Amino acid sequence: PGTPSSEIGNILSVVAKNAEMYFEFSANEKVAMEVAATAAASGLRSFTFMKHVGLNVAADSFMTTAYSGVKGGMIILVADDPSLFSSQNEQDTRNYSRLSSIPILEPSNPQEVKDMMVYGFDLSEQFGIPVILRTSTRVSHMRGIVECGEIEKPKSTTKETESDGHWLRGYFVKNPREFVPVPANALAMHERLAEKMERMEETANESPVNEVYSFENGSLQGKYGVISSGGAFNYAYDVVSQENLGMDILKMAFSYPTPKDLIYDFCKNLEGVFIVEEVDPVLERDVLAVLGENNLDCPVYGKFDGTFPMVHEYNPDIVKESINKVVSDLVNDKEFLEEYKSENGTDFTVGLVKNHIWAGGSEGNVDDVPEFNPNMPTEEIFTMPHKDKVNGNIVCYKCKKRNIKTIAIAGGVASNSSLREILINEASKRGIEVLFPAPILCTDNAAMIASQGYYEYLDGKTADLTLNAVASMPIDTNFKL
Repeated sequence: PGTPSSEIGNILSVVAKNAEMYFEFSANEKVAMEVAATAAASGLRSFTFMKHVGLNVAADSFMTTAYSGVKGGMIILVADDPSLFSSQNEQDTRNYSRLSSIPILEPSNPQEVKDMMVYGFDLSEQFGIPVILRTSTRVSHMRGIVECGEIEKPKSTTKETESDGHWLRGYFVKNPREFVPVPANALAMHERLAEKMERMEETANESPVNEVYSFENGSLQGKYGVISSGGAFNYAYDVVSQENLGMDILKMAFSYPTPKDLIYDFCKNLEGVFIVEEVDPVLERDVLAVLGENNLDCPVYGKFDGTFPMVHEYNPDIVKESINKVVSDLVNDKEFLEEYKSENGTDFTVGLVKNHIWAGGSEGNVDDVPEFNPNMPTEEIFTMPHKDKVNGNIVCYKCKKRNIKTIAIAGGVASNSSLREILINEASKRGIEVLFPAPILCTDNAAMIASQGYYEYLDGKTADLTLNAVASMPIDTNFKL
């Protein structure tokens, strides 16, 4: 079967007799698919497994089995290999699910593998269709405690027959219109398959394996959400919980047929949603389609917009850094704020607009006016604060260091009445007096200069074009209102 699915056969070959199970290693994946499909067509539950590229070998039989359907439950476990640890490519089996119209389940840990085997067999028999169980290298090689339920005695959904072995034998009921896919029959088979998928979408919307994980609090609670599946869910959960982000996570374990209503309900009140998946942007396409169909304005952050890497497996660091590209709260900001806080003694925090970086427009203050902070347009271009991510209080480092007790604030910003009130209150707590000009005098710098020039002109003071434009007029004299 090939790594990362090899260990399954190694174990089943040992326990098959005691488990009253027929087991064989087949010549190749196509043969294995046909043997399992034949058993399922004869009313028995069957299971075949292979790595992702093995499904290429079995594709012909696999596609046709979707048309013919099954009588007993049939699970096809396909082990994907993100980052190609032992494979020639990292193709995503979820694409085969869409191509064949076969439902797919994506467990994220050993317990879920067992639970979804049981769920998958029931689902397969309910709708008469095979079910894919998709794992990845990390899930395939994961270890953990697994709680088992009651083991039911094997049975056939058609007719049981006597067996001289330790396994149950099924009975194949001949029905050419159902199992012989010549063109005349295949037309009706495809119609039945489409009808099955339509009914299964309703089941996916209500499936207990599709679950929303919520957190009591966090910086992004109620604003953003995460949709994930399979092994990638583990990384998303770790980052959201450990970084106290508070985002709800929709775990899409039954990801196809697409549970459209579930996706819509999850996204409808969010400011944005992150799609965390390995390897192809399959979930992302589905989410974008649902949002588009419902004219829902919810930005999607995934592979298409460059938030997450397009290829290879993830890890918590990759997921953390990818989310940080959007919310600017996890890596660069935190490092900057720690440095800023230790240097300036402040708990002032700033979050950036997407794709902005910390870059100052000036290396320091003017030497002869150390308390003067000039306007720095470079910061507005490269380091734009997010309107909802500026929090905390500012303690003036230079005031504390130089024992300055009075601060003068002028310019257009000083006309903000709310800012005046906040600054006065916060400064008074630290024994600092804040001085503001009258609001009518607090306007744009250029307007203030023009106003002064206007009154100078009315007083008959003019200059010719040889004037050297250097600030030289004292601002505390000759001003008229």
